[in-house]
Amino acid sequence: VALGELGTGCEGEAFELVLDFIYSQGQVEIPTQRVVACIRIADYLQIKKLARACVDRFSSFLSQESAPMLLRQALDLQMPLLADLAQECVAANFEFYSPEQ
Repeated sequence: VALGELGTGCEGEAFELVLDFIYSQGQVEIPTQRVVACIRIADYLQIKKLARACVDRFSSFLSQESAPMLLRQALDLQMPLLADLAQECVAANFEFYSPEQ
């Protein structure tokens, strides 16, 4: 599997963030718009600390309002770690999504 096969956004700025993460020993802030690309690269290169940082960053913007959309995106991108987090949030807030009776 070539790095380019990881999908759109897995090159350029995202790869630069991965290199910064490696050289700074994990002291890099991961921008929201780069979380998915970074976690794909981290998974491909088996950089567990970066994958964990991406999951933590993903969790920081997960809310009852955003969870359904993020769950759909995680499933579409075949990212089970992120999908599990979003699914847990949806389950925990199930009443929020249910119509009032």
